[in-house]
Amino acid sequence: MVHIVLMILKVIGILLLVMLGILLLIIISVLFVPVCYQGHIKKEGDDLSDILAEGRISWLLGAISARVCYENQKTDFLIRIFGIPLSTYVKAVKWLKREKSEKKDEQVLEPAPEKSSRNDSIDQESISEREKSPAQGEEKEKTSEKAEAELEKAGESIGKNGKKAKENRTIVQFFLIPVQFLLEILRCILKTVLQILELPFRIAGRAEKVASKIKELKKKIQYWKKFLKSQTFKRALAHCKSELFLLIRKTMPQKVKGFLKFGFDDPSLTGEVLGILGIFYGRIPQKLRIIPVFDREILLGDITVRGHLFGATLFGIAWRIFWDKEIRKVIRKFKNKEA
Repeated sequence: MVHIVLMILKVIGILLLVMLGILLLIIISVLFVPVCYQGHIKKEGDDLSDILAEGRISWLLGAISARVCYENQKTDFLIRIFGIPLSTYVKAVKWLKREKSEKKDEQVLEPAPEKSSRNDSIDQESISEREKSPAQGEEKEKTSEKAEAELEKAGESIGKNGKKAKENRTIVQFFLIPVQFLLEILRCILKTVLQILELPFRIAGRAEKVASKIKELKKKIQYWKKFLKSQTFKRALAHCKSELFLLIRKTMPQKVKGFLKFGFDDPSLTGEVLGILGIFYGRIPQKLRIIPVFDREILLGDITVRGHLFGATLFGIAWRIFWDKEIRKVIRKFKNKEA
């Protein structure tokens, strides 16, 4: 008995260790397997329709990937999971749902014949009872004929009384129409007089509401001005800016190669653009060639970029922002003010 309990505990322990190992593997892969991206843009002709652009994002050595392509003024988007398009998974799920619904419909429709057989037996019993009692049917027919005759007589008498009532009603309506018209005119006059008398009070009430709303709006503006000028908000904003610049620096492409050939109708404008690019000369990759053309308007290029981003970087930025005291104070302020 003890041996069996120990075996069960051993199996449970092995399963827990396997689950823990899988969980650790997932966490490590999310944090330390990079999300890679690459992009390619190419323009050969003079028309904008000659642009070819392509971008791809992949994770876990391409197990999950997304691709966007723009060519001939058409955009194509594709997501793959383990090399299989996402649309295939969606079709498979729809097919499984359809199969389940069809099985349910078949199970619901199966007991229907039993009900029909019961109805047939009931009909047969009623037919046999009618055949057994013909005399009762004749008596019922005679009573129904008498009832119909009585109903016809009652209908004739009701019709005569109805004609007399209609004649009396038309006479009464002829005398009541002028009275109703005068009453309606008096009602409209009284309604307009009351509305005119209530108009100043309505205007005063609306003015009070507008004034109170303006006061509340002024108080809110003053409160938020004071809050935005406070040192707490400034420190929180500075921290967010530093984390944002760090994220931009980490997501910048590590490899850039190709060429960019440009020129304008005005040579001075081409020189100004070249001067602006010269400011960032130290940050322009060596494999990216920039070729200015001063004698004509032209825009050609073939540029390829590649980069990656680690999940650990995003996790570190989110962790520092979440535990920053100043940012937490700002979030608390917004929540309390909204509440």
